[in-house]
Amino acid sequence: MKNPTQAKSAAALVALSAVTFAVTFAILWKQQHPGAALPGATTAEPPAPVTAAAPMGSGAAARPDLPPASGRSTAVPVSAATTLEAAPRSAEPASPELPAEAHFRRRVDLGKYQGSVINNSQDEMIVDVVVYSPTTRETGTVQLSVPAFKSATFGLDDGLNMQQGDQFTLHSSPYRDKGGTIR
Repeated sequence: MKNPTQAKSAAALVALSAVTFAVTFAILWKQQHPGAALPGATTAEPPAPVTAAAPMGSGAAARPDLPPASGRSTAVPVSAATTLEAAPRSAEPASPELPAEAHFRRRVDLGKYQGSVINNSQDEMIVDVVVYSPTTRETGTVQLSVPAFKSATFGLDDGLNMQQGDQFTLHSSPYRDKGGTIR
């Protein structure tokens, strides 16, 4: 049989694991569903703001709302919403926005779409264009060299059979991907 110290340590480890899981779930949920309430969340009052207590020996006794210092620490529950707001979004700096844009036009003579990528930067860019068709579940890719402040076109000649409703993504390192739907 375990001694009481081992049992308390095991219980603390289980509690810590449960809290870690709940906070991780809440963070991932909020990243995937911004503005949505967490599953099972109630619409209760928001948590009260936390105020910093004065350091020991600096007049803390003047605050009647604080209990006298006893030398023991007490655990204070923290809501998931408070934890989410205080948690850092990412340890890595965000990639800069892609200085390019895509435009599509319907070629009436072909009955298909032709696209162009416009480079809005002062440097030549290599841009990968990925087009996914939800109807056929096919993906096509073309790599374009786009001069500074110029455009490059793509379409049937590159093997991309684009139609309205297809999804596209522009990729060029070190920038964030851009994407959308062909309208």
